[in-house]
Amino acid sequence: MKKNFAEKTKITLGAALIAIAMIAGGCTTTCKNMQEDVALGTAVEVTDGAETPAETKTEATSDEKTVYTVEELFTKKAELKGKKISVRGKVTKYNPMIMGKNWVHVQDGTGASGTNDITITTSQGHVNAGDSVLATGTLVLDAQFGGGMYSYEVLIENATLVKE
Repeated sequence: MKKNFAEKTKITLGAALIAIAMIAGGCTTTCKNMQEDVALGTAVEVTDGAETPAETKTEATSDEKTVYTVEELFTKKAELKGKKISVRGKVTKYNPMIMGKNWVHVQDGTGASGTNDITITTSQGHVNAGDSVLATGTLVLDAQFGGGMYSYEVLIENATLVKE
């Protein structure tokens, strides 16, 4: 995003996200009446500075879905593309009902900058920053939204979230 976007255009990021959601049909009633009284486009971030403990890192399970670390999703992205996968970690950011989906960022203590955070889309309800979740969905590569304004090297789409 460009520097001083709000200053130059007199629009906040939250307002821009509301507009995008409305244009994309993400709001079925009014965008002001959001689930859990969270304003559309509001980013909820972990602010205590604590890192996710390494013990959240998991090995593959024996059932048909495999639980990967966040770092593995980036390093094995080519072989996992289009597959149903799971990742376990802590929610670091939650944005409700943007383009008709809830957007969740999860970290598990693995990876370096750029490979330590996975973005997940879901139609499920509210989660909070700090919640531990198991997310299962389809791994998508090089996803772009907003005319390329937002791009994701690795993204998990249409996920189910289970709070742990």
